[in-house]
Amino acid sequence: PDNNSNFNVISFGSEYMPLYENCVVVNEENIGKTINQVYEFKADTGGTELKGALQYIESLAKNSVLGTRVFILTDGSLFDTNDCLNQVQKTISEMDIRYYSLGIGNGCSEALIKGIALKGAGEFEFSKNELDMTEKVIHLLESSMNNYLQNCKISLSNYDDKILSNINDKEYLSQTQRIDKNFLIYGIIPKEALGNNSINISYYIANQKSKQINHSIE
Repeated sequence: PDNNSNFNVISFGSEYMPLYENCVVVNEENIGKTINQVYEFKADTGGTELKGALQYIESLAKNSVLGTRVFILTDGSLFDTNDCLNQVQKTISEMDIRYYSLGIGNGCSEALIKGIALKGAGEFEFSKNELDMTEKVIHLLESSMNNYLQNCKISLSNYDDKILSNINDKEYLSQTQRIDKNFLIYGIIPKEALGNNSINISYYIANQKSKQINHSIE
């Protein structure tokens, strides 16, 4: 997006291979160099083994002060889809990282493509031919730059953590936390808590962590 961003391209097949030893700065020179190298890519890396690449990306994200956005493009399927999806979900709970997926052609795994976006708090697209691929990629890129909610919590003023709510479910929230989307919050309040209690909702907007936003409903 700008000169404050870094990027890398990681090929994966029977093994994974980063294009650059270290992520490089987004600028015209590096983008042009990368495009020229990508034009030389061939589908000659063997099978579709994604887990090693995901673990490598996790190590990069852990050592970065920037948020990480991962775009996974594949025309294949995996034998260890669940392991890879668990790996994606694990990183979501530990660091500022989001996953976006693009399935290409008719042979890609729908469960994998949708699962990456679902577990990775991102979005997915399918491209059946070259004609619509640019549009799909642009949509994923634009989605990745939207702000989202973090550290959301709903509670009762006099009964902390006594309200059962879907907003406290990390998996539910990861699917709905973009600030340009509506989502439904519900809660179950214990009978003894009815009366002089207020419902408190708090959250941060990503990249604006210095300010916690609170709402209170009497």
